[in-house]
Amino acid sequence: MTIPSHKLSASERRRIINGLFVERVDFQEILDRMDVLRQDHREGAETSCMLVLGEPGVGKSSLLQRYARANPIVEERNETGIMRRQPVVYAELDSNTTVIGAAATIMRQMMGERAPPGSVAKDLLPDQLRLRQTELLIIDEFQHVAETGATKTRSRTADWVKSITKKLRIPVAMAGIPTIGTIIADNAQLSSITSFRRQIHSYEYDSSDDRAAFQEFLQELDGKLPFRLVSELNAPERATRLHLATGGILRHLGQVIAAAGRMAIDEGAARIGDRHLYHACEEINLHPSCIANPFPVPPDGS
Repeated sequence: MTIPSHKLSASERRRIINGLFVERVDFQEILDRMDVLRQDHREGAETSCMLVLGEPGVGKSSLLQRYARANPIVEERNETGIMRRQPVVYAELDSNTTVIGAAATIMRQMMGERAPPGSVAKDLLPDQLRLRQTELLIIDEFQHVAETGATKTRSRTADWVKSITKKLRIPVAMAGIPTIGTIIADNAQLSSITSFRRQIHSYEYDSSDDRAAFQEFLQELDGKLPFRLVSELNAPERATRLHLATGGILRHLGQVIAAAGRMAIDEGAARIGDRHLYHACEEINLHPSCIANPFPVPPDGS
């Protein structure tokens, strides 16, 4: 019999809070497209790439990482030993890297400490992707390799991605901040094979539809919290304050809810209240547009 989450130990409940993730409605289209790209690869269709854009904190990296974890390495035994098949390879690039550095990062993700350094990694990367029967390569924070120089660097970066797609017929999903769209646009061939492009935005709050979408997200988030009672995060006034504090950015929102949730758990509270949210906003860096804590000071000062 499954134990209700609010009856778990405090440590287990805090673990739930810290790992909380709710998919946005617009995420499903991105997940579906990655599945289609992999299916096309398996069935020999013309290979294409995809581009996922968004400012920091909107949830793109969490989405892509979860997709990669849901499609882990598979070990298969054959006549020569154990083969490691890796259908989805996810790599997050370091800042100020190069094409060679990016290839080395991907190789380290696949091979760990056994990965070769530098230009050797770049030369061997296609063989490793082929041997591991990779169906999708996800390169996150793609702007780090594309911004490390002028036009020549951007051109080399585009040519590198294009070579992976053309020679290996492996689709590449590139993700990063909106400026990376220019790298794709500046390379006619890469642009022609990057047919799927989506930008993830923070939740807006201007129209009634915007507010309804944010409140619906908060309601789903609330349903995953390990408390006996619903916290009513989607109540209009509370939702407005949460949007003021976070700017509708998922990373900021997650930090506020996690901090408030941990306080409520430690106190043995039945749900998150405004007092917990006030103190969470006192300890978390609020969105730059928020000049003061939007939650009321607790009447008793506690």
